Amino acid sequence: MKFMSEMNLTEEQRAVVCHEEGPALVFAVAGAGKTTAMVHRIERLVSQKVFPAEQILATSFSRATVNDLRQALRVWPACRSVQTATLHAVGFRIVQKAVREGLIPEIRLPSENGQSPDRMLLQRALGRARQARLEIPPHFDETDFLSYLSLCKGNFLYPDTFPAKLPAQALALLKSAEAPSDWPVYLDLYRIYEELRQEMGILTFDDMLLSAWELLQIHPALLRSVQNRYQAVLVDEFQDINHVQSEILDLLVAPHHNYMAIGDDDQTIYEWRGANPRFILEFAQRYQAKKYLLRDNFRSRASHLALANAVICHNSKREPKALQLTQGFSGLTRIHRSVNAENLARDLVKEVQAAQERGYGLTQMAVLLRIYAQTAFIEQALHEAGIAYRIDGSVPFFQRSEVQVLLAYLRLAQLELHLQQGLQPTESEYAGFVQDWRLIVNRPLRYISAQQNEDLIQRVYAGESVTAALHAVAAEAERVYIARNLEKLADLLTWLGIQIQLDPADSVLCSLEQKLDYCAWLRKSSGFPENGEAKASTVEALLDYAQGRGHVQPFLNYLETLGRDTGQNNQSLILTTIYRAKGLEWPVVFVPHCNQGFLPYGRGDERLEEERRLFYVAVTRPREELHLFLMESSPVSRFLREAGYLETLEGVQEIRKTLAQKPETWKTAEVLALARHASRLHFERYLLHWWDAPSSRQIAAQRIASLLHAAEQQALLQELALDAEPLKRWKGAISLPLEPELFADLGQFSTEKSSTKRKSLRQTETTFSIGQRVRNPQFGEGEIVRLEPNLRQGLMLEIDFDKVGRKRLLSRYADLQRV
Repeated sequence: MKFMSEMNLTEEQRAVVCHEEGPALVFAVAGAGKTTAMVHRIERLVSQKVFPAEQILATSFSRATVNDLRQALRVWPACRSVQTATLHAVGFRIVQKAVREGLIPEIRLPSENGQSPDRMLLQRALGRARQARLEIPPHFDETDFLSYLSLCKGNFLYPDTFPAKLPAQALALLKSAEAPSDWPVYLDLYRIYEELRQEMGILTFDDMLLSAWELLQIHPALLRSVQNRYQAVLVDEFQDINHVQSEILDLLVAPHHNYMAIGDDDQTIYEWRGANPRFILEFAQRYQAKKYLLRDNFRSRASHLALANAVICHNSKREPKALQLTQGFSGLTRIHRSVNAENLARDLVKEVQAAQERGYGLTQMAVLLRIYAQTAFIEQALHEAGIAYRIDGSVPFFQRSEVQVLLAYLRLAQLELHLQQGLQPTESEYAGFVQDWRLIVNRPLRYISAQQNEDLIQRVYAGESVTAALHAVAAEAERVYIARNLEKLADLLTWLGIQIQLDPADSVLCSLEQKLDYCAWLRKSSGFPENGEAKASTVEALLDYAQGRGHVQPFLNYLETLGRDTGQNNQSLILTTIYRAKGLEWPVVFVPHCNQGFLPYGRGDERLEEERRLFYVAVTRPREELHLFLMESSPVSRFLREAGYLETLEGVQEIRKTLAQKPETWKTAEVLALARHASRLHFERYLLHWWDAPSSRQIAAQRIASLLHAAEQQALLQELALDAEPLKRWKGAISLPLEPELFADLGQFSTEKSSTKRKSLRQTETTFSIGQRVRNPQFGEGEIVRLEPNLRQGLMLEIDFDKVGRKRLLSRYADLQRV
């Protein structure tokens, strides 16, 4: 008799459900139904009394994931006492238990004025730092600093001394934190923050796990008690855990190793906050775990999965696996090419409108961004089309602080002109002046004090011009370098007042950015280089946007109307980053700027694999339609080029057309195309198990096996760009006899196709030669050291690049120029 959990599960899911005791690692691809397998396994463990429900822990980093697990388990009354909690909640319970047992004093989770404990602590730490004469730059970013703290605490990076009484094996994990290169004050502030936190007995979100780990290490009795509470531990989204989470889980399962980790290394995209693919990739070896694969994707269509597989296979640090198709060949993946960013935005909005005409609502679509800097032209196009939108995780483009700073300089220059002309500002104009002045005064950093700030504001209120007030405050400044900075700012506003009358907005903004060296300053303004780079990219997007938009006043007026209202409501189109899209899905997905510089973002190779994983996540979000937008003015994303995206999508279309016909009617050319593409694009399992034409599966498999057998008999496998390996699988899947005689004309395809390919290959070979110097936009200059002709893929080049060493590139995607 089958137990309840076996119903409606795939063979791979059933294998996970049937895992009894001991460590297990489940690699689950995007859309694989891993939550289904996880909760069905829990139900089986409970119903078969392998473990008591209350001694099973189902956990994850993500609150949303835990809520999904909790809801899924509620359908089985016996499973309602299963412990479902985030990893932070588990840590908090451990700390509370330590308090109850008198191991540590009472802890507090205070808040002031609606602030979280960490922000309240930071405010007090800043006050103490200033009392100690520690210089806090005026542009100090609280969120950035708290992200630094979170990264440190998630990776055992302490500010100063390590906790007392920790055993030697625990101490070996600890390291001293380092300050970001441009922010030495972060480390000093971290020390003060921790001193205050311990004095006040406060537990912040990040301390819930780190403090729990420390307590378990220091108090063996507490550790045993907690371990006895959990007889089986299942962790979802395991690829997202950081070092502290990994180690605390290790402690919890140490007595029994009834530990199942479920995740997808190909979706490890949170390395910037401490996640690392090595935790999931090394799990099997670390625990001697049994390994399972969930490869069937129940979300996306053929073209999405073929492209995703072709992209992610180029990562070297991953578990080899491929998404397997279950949802068929409907849907689409469409490549849209536009001249520039503005045209791309308009083309994207046209596709949104076309999708609406096909019956999709705005909430069924999503625009997935690599960085928020991409939204300027898209927001304009949506605004002009009257389409309501919301930006998840950010504000509209022209309301962002880094944009508002440059616009504030323009507005101040205009106000200065009015004051010099004797015009009296209104109260609202004075209020705008104060807001703009406070935005720009220390951006970039000028070390102008709060008192000097207020003096200048009062002088302007009294009727002085801004530049006159600046000169007056400079004359009273005690420090020469601050006086010099005030004088420079006065000169800048004078220059700017002249330029806004003469030059168009784009020219003024570009010159202003250069004079301020604003983008360079923004890049150094964050403890996390990627945050500073993202802000600089937003400013660069503003400069691009301003081109051809007239003079400053009309430009500012237009931006005021554009930024005023997005039409946001509960039926809005969502614009969000790929980071925030992980775990979500939509019927229709739009991915703009699939070009170098955006996907991958930046120019270095050090984070290339994470960038590739990001693109993979984007491509696996749609259920029905995927729209990728390219700018012809920039190189196509290397992720698309190395995936052979056009050839891949053409292969999907060939299979789609073939499957629309009955297998009995297939001609040799159609079976040949199917045999070539089914293996390369990972559609064999679909054709044998998921194709919704059961009566055709056996005939199709028999035709493919017969063609491969005929090719093998006639020694044509290589000539036809076929592999012998799939033949065994196709033969093993059929009960019908092989009929190689159906493909007696196979030889003619070898003659025609191969001669054409050879001719093309010879032409390509003559284009390149060993010893030739070439230039690639990604890797720079190098010398060709090897040529490898291949009938299927074309010419493979091995190039010794001057800066990055040897790389192997296909000539048709290498984008090479002779030097």
